Amino acid sequence: MDKEISIYQSESGAIEVRLAQDTVWLTQAQMVSLFGRDQVCCFEAYWQYLQGR
Repeated sequence: MDKEISIYQSESGAIEVRLAQDTVWLTQAQMVSLFGRDQVCCFEAYWQYLQGR
């Protein structure tokens, strides 16, 4: 399987993330900055993801 890396940059600049065993980890604050949304919106999207697992 080919592995692909995508680099995203917010308007406020680059975000450093942690990579562990093929998984990229972001804090809520990093997700808010990256997607330009508020913290509640990011938490709700994450919660919905967890409920669908």
